[in-house]
Amino acid sequence: MRIIRLYRPKDHEQILAGDVHIGSILSDIPGFQSCIDYVHAESYRRLILMGDQQESRTIDSPYFTLSEVVKDGLSFPELQLEKLIELTLPVEKQTDVVLLGNHEWDLRKVGNFSNRLAKALNAEYGTMSCVVEVYDEDDREWLMYKMYLHHGFGRITSQAKDFEQQEGNKKARLKLMLRELAGDCLIMAMGHTHQDIIVKPTGRLYLYHEEMKVKQAYLHQGRNSRYINPDQRWYINTGSFLVRSTDKLGYDKLPISGYPERAGYAPMVRAFISIEVANGIVQDVKSKRIGEF
Repeated sequence: MRIIRLYRPKDHEQILAGDVHIGSILSDIPGFQSCIDYVHAESYRRLILMGDQQESRTIDSPYFTLSEVVKDGLSFPELQLEKLIELTLPVEKQTDVVLLGNHEWDLRKVGNFSNRLAKALNAEYGTMSCVVEVYDEDDREWLMYKMYLHHGFGRITSQAKDFEQQEGNKKARLKLMLRELAGDCLIMAMGHTHQDIIVKPTGRLYLYHEEMKVKQAYLHQGRNSRYINPDQRWYINTGSFLVRSTDKLGYDKLPISGYPERAGYAPMVRAFISIEVANGIVQDVKSKRIGEF
């Protein structure tokens, strides 16, 4: 696993975006373009790509579906990579890291497409998981925060009957999946599941004893140390740019039901993540949902 060191201003905004799936008929390219435009609009915004930037399905893949092949020249991985470079070049100087997704991993017999994208953008190649240490660009000894980033794995679901309970269960599941993978990172983030989930540090009340008295206080966001209490970290699932269904006709000129429809998945939020940092401290983490910013 790589450890990557970045130097940033005390005030900046870190964007995490992934699961674009360029080359799938279900990929929301205009939505991804809006993310790129958002980053490009302000120089203090920085971009990390979380993997599965391209669909990468070749005809020998067990998941290849002829009807879902894009007819506009994006059915081949090389052309998908060219399109990605075209879309992201405007933010070349603002892109820090490119992760490898499981879709790009499927092309490992012919090359590393995520590494090629990283090279085209002069960004760091983060493999499938990495730790990113963010230092102050003025005081280069000051570590502002660390991030553990993984493309992602598994599924996050809930069988609870109530929506609020479902959301709580999914947050608990995300936290459980990530919390043991790094002990010293304030930000624990992954993509892959196509959901935008944010778990904030808890404000849990606790008791302590001082000056012969019982006192109380609340947990707050963790600070840099060898181990940050899991309840004092941020846990993030970084969304996607894949639609659940489309009215486009497939390669065979017939209407299609994409795999989310066939599997009966719930509607998917198209979004990316914004981490707001002021005076070197993470202030907030927000989901930027396509069409709502």
